[in-house]
Order: sequence, then structure tokens, then C-alpha cells
Amino acid sequence: MICGGFAAPPERHTYAFVVGGMCWQVEAAAAVGLPTEPLVQKALEGAAKGTAGAGIVRAVRRLNDGMLEARGILGRDAPEAELVAGAVALLAGAPAAALDTLAQARPEGDVVVPLVVLADLVRRGVAAPEAAGLVTRLASAGVSDDGFIRLRLLVQGDIEHCGGA
Repeated sequence: MICGGFAAPPERHTYAFVVGGMCWQVEAAAAVGLPTEPLVQKALEGAAKGTAGAGIVRAVRRLNDGMLEARGILGRDAPEAELVAGAVALLAGAPAAALDTLAQARPEGDVVVPLVVLADLVRRGVAAPEAAGLVTRLASAGVSDDGFIRLRLLVQGDIEHCGGA
């Protein structure tokens, strides 16, 4: 049992709920061969932000489900970073087809940076189909990771200039 070493203080029922719910998700991920460290990190992130116990468990479950979906698209051999980036993009609202198109556009390279940029664009209010279309076109054209990072910074600058997020 991966989380068997966690013990909740008796007076901390919320802690026990979070640890129990998080451990169940971590063990479920391990059972199907998904990476578990991103789930633990998600729980720690929530705790550091002061998120309520149920919210932490929900966030860990969503990431677990997202990584499972991303692995179905990107393949069983996709590295952890791609699974996490794919999950984050899907959870942001990016279409699943965009992950597949990106993987095909970069068969010899990883798709972490394009996926992170896609998720960021969608989170910043760019409509998911437009963001996915732009990112997949750029990947198909052979744009480097540095090019994707420059795109992200340009969009961020435009949003800040216009008074957005």
C-alpha cells in the first residue's frame, strides 16, 4: 500500500479524510501504471494554498482522471511530464483531438511545452478550438519549444496590456 505510512492525528478528521481520499487516488493510479508523484504534489499544493479537504481530494481525482485520459491519447509509453501536461490541457478545456494532433506533429519530440501553452491559452480566455488550432498548426510547422514560449509570453503581454488576467 503506497500511503500506508500516513497516520492522521486523532483530532484531525479532515486530515484523515484528505489523506484517505488522496491515498485511494494514488493507489488507483499506481494500479493502472500512472505516475503517482504528480498526484501527491497536487495534494500538497492544495494544502499549501489552504484548500478545504474535499477540494484537495477532488483536484487529485481530476488530475488522476486527466492523466488516464491523456495516456489513452498519447500512448502508454508517454513520459510523466507529457501525461501531466496533457491532463492539465484537458482539464483546462482543450479538445482531446488536439493532444493526438500534437503527438502526431512531433513524433520524435516531446509535446510538453505545446501542451502547457495550449492549457495556458485556454485558461487565459482564448476559445479552446482556436487555441488548439493555433498550437497544432505551429507544431505541424515545426515551431520549437522556444517559439511556443514566445507565443505564450506575447499572449500574456497582450492580455496584461488590455487589462485582463
